[in-house]
Amino acid sequence: MRKRRKSSRRSETSSWQSYSDIMASILLVTVLVLTGAILVAQKNVEDQKSQLRDQEARLQDQLSMIDIIESQLADEKSALDDTNSKLENILGIKREIIQELSEQFGNNAQLRINEQTGAIMFDSELLFDKDRAELKEAGKDFLRSFLPIYMNVLDSDQFRNMIAEIIIEGHADTRGTYLHNLELSQERALSVVSFFLSDESSLFPKAELERLRKIVTANGRSFSVPVLNADGTENLDLSRRVEIQFRLTDEQMIRDMASAIRGEDTAEP
Repeated sequence: MRKRRKSSRRSETSSWQSYSDIMASILLVTVLVLTGAILVAQKNVEDQKSQLRDQEARLQDQLSMIDIIESQLADEKSALDDTNSKLENILGIKREIIQELSEQFGNNAQLRINEQTGAIMFDSELLFDKDRAELKEAGKDFLRSFLPIYMNVLDSDQFRNMIAEIIIEGHADTRGTYLHNLELSQERALSVVSFFLSDESSLFPKAELERLRKIVTANGRSFSVPVLNADGTENLDLSRRVEIQFRLTDEQMIRDMASAIRGEDTAEP
């Protein structure tokens, strides 16, 4: 009877030990699983933090780039405003010169004034015989009356320092070859310049003559710039002409700068 009780107690003790071992194993596995999960979670958090730091760094780089672009845009706007201000100042002076020329020559039926550019045009027949480049006497008389008044406006104390160039241009109509008309238009422009800038000229005092020689040029344009009628056809009579133009200091450069900043094509006014 006692042997059976002892055997039963040993069996119960053995069962509890087995149960304890199983629970301990389960607990150990659970701890290991939880530890692994925690380590994985910590790694994920670290990875996310690293990605967040990378994103913050990229964002900071982008913000820095935006600051640089905004600064460049501000500089370009300032440059454009400054260029536009200078251009407007130049155009204001140009308008004053055109107004003065219009007051002096507006009632002269022998010439035409371009109200936009200030170019003064007179028919070639006024100065030259057909297909000739020598000035007629009537043409010389016209220039003797016209040029001193014209130069008096441009060479005045008010405008003298702003005049970069005075251009005498000869133009032809489209009849005849390009080269023949180019040679004729060049010779006609040169004849006009020679008339008032040669050593024999008495139109201007020596000091003024020297100033004019530094800024006056003569160009022949053949029939490259014809005068057109309202319907787009060429006006042959008006195309045969001599023009006298002026260019202000830095005018074209400022126009080119303003157009470049705007991304536009430049064009001669």
